[in-house]
Amino acid sequence: MQTRARARQEAGRPFISGFGRIVASLGIAVGIAVLGFRPDGNVGLFFSIPTAMTLLGVSGRLLLALHDARRASDALTRSHTDDLTGLPNRRCLRERIDASIARGTGFVVAVLDLDGFKDINDTLGHVAGDAVINRLATRIRQEVPAFATVARLGGDEFGILAPRGDVDLMAETARAVLQVLGEPVAVEGIEIALTASVGIVTWAEDEDVDSTELLRRAEVAMYWGKAGSRSKVVHYDPRQDDFSKARLRIGDELRRGIANGEIEVWYQPQIDAATMRPCAVEALVRWRHPTDGLLSPIAFLPAARRAGLMPALSAEIMRIAVIDAAAWRRAGLDLRVAVNCAPPELLSGMFVPRLIQAVTAAGLPPDRLVLEVTEDSFIAEPERARELMQDVRDSGIQIAIDDYGTGFSSLAYLRDFAVDELKLDRSFVSAIGFDERSRMIVASTIQMASGLGLRTVAEGVEDASTAADLVAMGVTSLQGFRISRPMPGPEVAGWVHRWPLLSDVRLSLDGELNLPVLARPPAR
Repeated sequence: MQTRARARQEAGRPFISGFGRIVASLGIAVGIAVLGFRPDGNVGLFFSIPTAMTLLGVSGRLLLALHDARRASDALTRSHTDDLTGLPNRRCLRERIDASIARGTGFVVAVLDLDGFKDINDTLGHVAGDAVINRLATRIRQEVPAFATVARLGGDEFGILAPRGDVDLMAETARAVLQVLGEPVAVEGIEIALTASVGIVTWAEDEDVDSTELLRRAEVAMYWGKAGSRSKVVHYDPRQDDFSKARLRIGDELRRGIANGEIEVWYQPQIDAATMRPCAVEALVRWRHPTDGLLSPIAFLPAARRAGLMPALSAEIMRIAVIDAAAWRRAGLDLRVAVNCAPPELLSGMFVPRLIQAVTAAGLPPDRLVLEVTEDSFIAEPERARELMQDVRDSGIQIAIDDYGTGFSSLAYLRDFAVDELKLDRSFVSAIGFDERSRMIVASTIQMASGLGLRTVAEGVEDASTAADLVAMGVTSLQGFRISRPMPGPEVAGWVHRWPLLSDVRLSLDGELNLPVLARPPAR
């Protein structure tokens, strides 16, 4: 109950200030009375002069006090207002939440966080980012009822306090806000459509909590929305809280890790099936955690998606991969480098310009970089995807369809989109030795790709018999543990130089299959 006691103590301070004003007013009234009804003669003069001087002093002091009070009031207002949007800030929202707790009336708190907003600041600059925040703040304020408080908590995060404890009304309002936020915002000639997640928490009268705890709970619910919940508006559930704390911790540590250079890029080689020589590598992310050591993607990518860190993480992977590719080329290694790009990053409109800029700045021939996208990239916004893919091709960067065969998009995109490579998903590749349907899918895909002039890369090659079957089918390149496990960038050059010795052990293809393989012309 300390929160309520503290709120009552704060509420008592205006009484003390009011009492002081009453005393000063009484003093002035007494002075005026003395001047108005002064005694006659010298006695009256004796009272009048000091009284007049006192009134002048008090009046001057009151003027100074009023000036100071006005300045203090302005400073208080500024300390409770967000400079950019003019909305209440986090401090103001917390005080209003604590005041609601002290009154003992029910209320609802919501926290809204934009997805991937950091990419706008990084690409277009903070001036453009501030302009976007300003416009979105106006949209939020217009959609929220007048009796509710809308505050900017910082960055791209907003808070809403509804003094009426109607959680359904808050959920309905949140959905309306998300709808208007999804409408494109034009910034520097680019139309940006943003998504967001909202967490909602209600306060029960018997709970001894404060504003900090309630905002934390709302943020926990909000991150569940980012985690891929069926709804982007999520109500706080205490049963999920402990798990969410761990996820929040990972997201916060990853944000610092990206900034501190803890992200590493490892590479898994591909070999050309015609020449049996290394021809490319795929960039794979790792996180060198300061206490937990080297972490694989499965340990932190879900947290990155929930925390809206995928744009920043993708940008860091791309930056490192381009630098490494340029360094290998200067050292005499002619390797293509494949970099993955998830659909949200591709469709955001930020990743592709940044990729082209990085390739140009590094002096890397564009065709040495392969952008891997999944079939899902073409489903949500096909026209937008087509434009971005054309920008990539116009720059000279190559395009690969990753995890080919696992999506649900039409084969029409192979006709309509300019791509260079199909990567056969490991779920089909690993089964060709015992599942006839998988074998037919792989064989027919390789044949179709060859007719279209596309390369084919078989992922998940883990044994010699699978490698031999794929080579016989006419696959272009092989990738998998049978060839090599992923390795750090500094080890790639040494592995390439040692490959002629390693290949005899790793592939172990018999002589009968070696002859047609070597007779095939090199892949383009």
